[in-house]
Amino acid sequence: MATPKFQPHGFIDTPQLEVQYRTAHFSNYFEDVFINSQQPPEINSRKACDIVIEYTESGTFHTRVLCFIECKRTKKTTGYDLEQVEKQALEYCMAYLGSDDNLSVVYACTAIGAHIRCWRLFKGEEAFLGFWGGTSPAARDQYKDVGVDADAALIRWAIDYMIALPPTGREGQTIDDYGSIYAGQGK
Repeated sequence: MATPKFQPHGFIDTPQLEVQYRTAHFSNYFEDVFINSQQPPEINSRKACDIVIEYTESGTFHTRVLCFIECKRTKKTTGYDLEQVEKQALEYCMAYLGSDDNLSVVYACTAIGAHIRCWRLFKGEEAFLGFWGGTSPAARDQYKDVGVDADAALIRWAIDYMIALPPTGREGQTIDDYGSIYAGQGK
C-alpha cells in the first residue's frame, strides 16, 4: 500500500510539521517577538503561563507581554477544562494589566490541542473579547483548527493584529506602520 502524498494545509507546509501537527504542536512563524514557557504574569506571581509571547518596547528596550497562551491536551477535554483554560488565561491577563498603569490591553490565546481561540482583554474589564465569536466563554465551536486553511488564515490574522497593535509601541515599528497588520514587513 502506497503512503499518501503530503498535502500542505494551514500553517502545516512540510511533512515534518505534519508530524508535529498530529501531536498538537503549533508552528512558530514569528520573527521579532520572543517566546517563553512557564512564565509568571507578574514578578511576584506563583503561577506560570504555559507560553508567553513578548516583544521589545520602543525606546525603552524593556520586554513587554504581547500574548499569554494557555494550553490543554485534547484527550478527554471536557467543557470544564475549556472553562479552566480560559479562566487561567484571563487571570494571567488581569494580573499583568494590574501590575502596570501604562498598559490598557493585553492579548491571549487559549488552545485545546491544535484548536485555538484568540482574545483581548482591556484594563478594567472582567471578560475577554474574542477576535471572533464575541465574548462567549467555553464555546468549543469558536476554537479554530490550525490545520484547516480558512481557520489558519483567521488565526494568522489575529496574531498579525496583535503584533501590529501591541499594548505599547514595538521596537522597530514606525508611525507609518503602527496599526497596520503589515507592520515591519516592508509593505
